Amino acid sequence: MKIIKTLLLALLVSTGAQAADPARLEFKDIYIGQQAKELEGNPNRFTCKESAASDEMCHLRIGIIETIAGVPSKAVMAFIHDGIVHKIMVGFHPREFLTVGHALKEKYGTPTVTSTDIVSGTGAHYKNNIWKWKLPDGTLTVEQYASRLDSTYAFFESNDYPRLAVAWAKKKAKKGSSDL
Repeated sequence: MKIIKTLLLALLVSTGAQAADPARLEFKDIYIGQQAKELEGNPNRFTCKESAASDEMCHLRIGIIETIAGVPSKAVMAFIHDGIVHKIMVGFHPREFLTVGHALKEKYGTPTVTSTDIVSGTGAHYKNNIWKWKLPDGTLTVEQYASRLDSTYAFFESNDYPRLAVAWAKKKAKKGSSDL
């Protein structure tokens, strides 16, 4: 048995393969703490530009669709502050909430589960399920109806992201106040 383990380890090292780190907040090849230049250096896959929500935002180019837990994504975006990815947002259809949630549960462990009530414009009531994982390098939140009834999002955020987002908003407000 020891020989088999040694051979498997040697195979992993020789092929450059790495075991997934369940504590690392990542979606495919985008991860929290990644250098922005790694995304910017792949112009066939990503478009990067200044953003209203961060120094820079990179998103998949039009026509490129990723999957999350086998489900097609509606959007994949990385929010960058000071040249580092601090937030990844992956959108998908709400009917796939449990499929994606259970796949993330398999990778990251048991989440904290909460819910809120949402009332649509026509008065219909919906239960907004929220699953949250707190990990060493940040938080992963999957919200069934994050801002709309037709979209669900997985948010991978660094521990610094909330502070950085507030600082960015203040910076933008100050800049905008000079144009009144």
